[in-house]
Amino acid sequence: MSAASRRARAPRRWTRRRSSRGCYRCWTGSRDGYPCPSLSTQPSLQWLAAGAAAVNDIHGLRAAPELATIAAERNAALIVMANLRGVVYQDVMQAVCAQLRHSCAVAAAAGVPAERVIIDPGFGFGPPPQDNLAMVRRLPELQQLSRPLLLGPSRKSTIGRVLGLPPAERLEGTLALVTLAVAGGADMVRVHDVRAVARATRMADAAVRGRLPEGAA
Repeated sequence: MSAASRRARAPRRWTRRRSSRGCYRCWTGSRDGYPCPSLSTQPSLQWLAAGAAAVNDIHGLRAAPELATIAAERNAALIVMANLRGVVYQDVMQAVCAQLRHSCAVAAAAGVPAERVIIDPGFGFGPPPQDNLAMVRRLPELQQLSRPLLLGPSRKSTIGRVLGLPPAERLEGTLALVTLAVAGGADMVRVHDVRAVARATRMADAAVRGRLPEGAA
């Protein structure tokens, strides 16, 4: 069995919530529906053949623009992330927006429908803690791109720096950040602790947008 095949059996879990852009489901255990990580062309095709529903590119199509063509041909969703590692910038959100605009343009040129392009500002991928936290505060600025918005703060080192905790003890910090992300317009979050985060995001959605489950009003 190839390394890619072994990894396909235990991918990162994701939580999606209901948003103004549509009804999202929670990926909690089945391999079907998981995104595949950003890889070269052949491994990405293998992941999609194994049941992945999205291509997740942490380089935002800058290193491998051909991933957009793969997503278009396979009718897969495409997650593009801003990555500021090694980038010199003055304003974190201006740098994030510039990268994501480029990613969206590459995806559009390859034929990926706008509603299937998910943008990720890249929490923890380059910026120092203060800029990662500013990114959360300024999430509404990404609405100008008119794409579904994802944030992945789960157990990140910024939480560890603020709370002085190791990764295994960062659940409360993660819950705080994903709740703020919902309030800031995030449509989905990438997490480790699915059940706890799903409950927190449903509660945040009810408070922020007034969305109550049937029978709760």
